[in-house]
Amino acid sequence: MSIHELNGERVIDRSGDIDQRPPDEIGPPANSVVPSRRESHPACLVADLQQDTAIMRAAMVQASVDPVAERVERLQAEIDAAFVSSANRLSTLSESIAAQEKKCVAPSLHDEMRAARLARQSVVIESGPELAERLSEERSRLADLAAFKARYRIAREPHYAASPVLGLGVLCALVIAETTVNGILFAGTSEQGLFGGWLEALVLAIANAGAAFLIGYFALPQLNRRSFVAKAGACVFVLAGIAVIFAINLFGAHYRDFRERAFNDAIATSRPTTKSAAPAGAVRQGLAALPVRSASEMKDAALPASGSKSTEADALRRLVENPFRIEGFSSLFLLIIGLCAALIAAADGYKFDDPIPGYGRRHRSYRRARAATAATLRRAMHRARGSSSGAFQALDRKLDRQATALAELSSRHDAFAAERRRLQADLDDAVRRAEAEIESLERLSRRSVRGSFVYALAAKQLPPLDADRGKFLETQEKNLKALQQAVQGEKDESFRFLDSAADGFEGVLAEAVRASFDSAQPSGQGGNVEATAC
Repeated sequence: MSIHELNGERVIDRSGDIDQRPPDEIGPPANSVVPSRRESHPACLVADLQQDTAIMRAAMVQASVDPVAERVERLQAEIDAAFVSSANRLSTLSESIAAQEKKCVAPSLHDEMRAARLARQSVVIESGPELAERLSEERSRLADLAAFKARYRIAREPHYAASPVLGLGVLCALVIAETTVNGILFAGTSEQGLFGGWLEALVLAIANAGAAFLIGYFALPQLNRRSFVAKAGACVFVLAGIAVIFAINLFGAHYRDFRERAFNDAIATSRPTTKSAAPAGAVRQGLAALPVRSASEMKDAALPASGSKSTEADALRRLVENPFRIEGFSSLFLLIIGLCAALIAAADGYKFDDPIPGYGRRHRSYRRARAATAATLRRAMHRARGSSSGAFQALDRKLDRQATALAELSSRHDAFAAERRRLQADLDDAVRRAEAEIESLERLSRRSVRGSFVYALAAKQLPPLDADRGKFLETQEKNLKALQQAVQGEKDESFRFLDSAADGFEGVLAEAVRASFDSAQPSGQGGNVEATAC
């Protein structure tokens, strides 16, 4: 408030919040009267009033702060207790890892490896000579086959039946088929009937098909030779063979004609002759009155003894004078069937082996040598596997136990890491919940009094697994891999002589004997496998 002179009068400015008029104008205020039971000086009353006000304010502040502080202390104690429990849990897992590490120490494989080496050397000494001989024979057969192919400039594989049974089976089936068909044709003129016809047809079929098969197997492949003289000789043999086949089949056709004429003549001579013609009824009565003859009587009357030799001589004369004159259709059919069967038999003989003479034989010889080598290898491998199986089984058992222990150790490492992450996440969640609760309490305290109170809660990080534990696991895993490679190398070395014997058995045998003597000495030169692996 300010006082100004305006026209000789005082003007009081009351725009401010403090009344600055003189006391005599203001007068005593209504709220300045403080009741008191004692009489004191006004200054003392003002001092007491200010002191009481400060005490009341301090009490209010203390009443609003104490609940927040107590809650903070209690929450921090809970977080610390959870941390201690989590640390103890991780310590238990770390102790279990330390106990498992004692089971993961690399095993000693020296004795088993030495036993495997001795078994391998014994197999080399026992099976080496036979294997070297088989391999040498196989190499010789292969060189002969390669030289033959180079001489005849052959680039293809040989063509022949996988088994000779197939070619011979085709030949037998052809003979049976020809015998069956021709037997029916011969049965009508045979004295023994169907059985006799089949027997005669069987002899003819064997001669026909056998000759054709031999011509196809021996003579026809000679036409593929490079020498002109060999080809000319092969042509002569082939033409001679064809002539023989024609002769056999023509002989069969003429033989059937002969049998048919003889049979007809025998029937004609056995019938009664009449001088004059008789009526039809009388002929029928006469035929009915003829006596019935038995088969034995027909057999005796079939070929009279007086004319049998002359008939055979006449048949041979006809065959020589005119071999292509065939009187009956059945004989012509028999000739055609015989020629067709001969053609099939010749083709079967030609395909029985490779068309180039000697190629299939050399290839089969090489295959037999290779099969013998493979059989020797199988026996040697079986003997080697049986002799060294005990040592290798012991090695495999030790490696399996080591691998199982390392797998268990690795799983415990993973379990420790997962449990640590879970416990640390639980601690962080507890801290966040406590801070949220304290923040809500602080907001309530700021509404009643002035000022702000800030509290911070902390949770320690859980200790990780020792670095030495992880290094131990990595080291043992490397050692296990090294041991496995060493055992596998020993297994491969056990069968190395199977390949080395092909280059020279003497060197392999000398090396095996020398290694056997070295390994038999008390102080081994090889050393411990696991020490080398580590």
